[in-house]
Amino acid sequence: MQKHGFIVKKSNYKQFCNSINFLLIGKSNTSIKSEVSVYLKSIPIKHSESNWIWLELKNKNGDPGWIYGAADFIAFQSVKSIFFLKRLDLLQHIFQKVNLSDGPVSSPWLAKYKFYQTPNRLDQICKFNLAIFLDQHPETKSFKIPSYETN
Repeated sequence: MQKHGFIVKKSNYKQFCNSINFLLIGKSNTSIKSEVSVYLKSIPIKHSESNWIWLELKNKNGDPGWIYGAADFIAFQSVKSIFFLKRLDLLQHIFQKVNLSDGPVSSPWLAKYKFYQTPNRLDQICKFNLAIFLDQHPETKSFKIPSYETN
């Protein structure tokens, strides 16, 4: 991230509890030092070519999921890129697409813009389509991850 003008800083415990993994520190166009909070989610390799990404609406305790945390951005790391999505834009996208009053679907495979709840648990998760979000939000930032050869 340093080659893009950012310094990465680890979050403190209070920030971590508010769904912030790290902070990006850089300078704005007006040379004012700025700091943004980020929650990073890795996309499992088996799903990295899929555009459907899991999102936590409620955690296993029934409390608001990480989408409701204090982070400015949600970063999704795939094998080739990291995408920085504005958390509030993503939340608005989900509210426009997911009808929570419909109740949970019966299988996680059906959770595309619908929510799934594990039996006998309080969590609520849904899938959203990253490609659709990116088409609707062209200002979204992404960075290519350099490939490294392993011996």
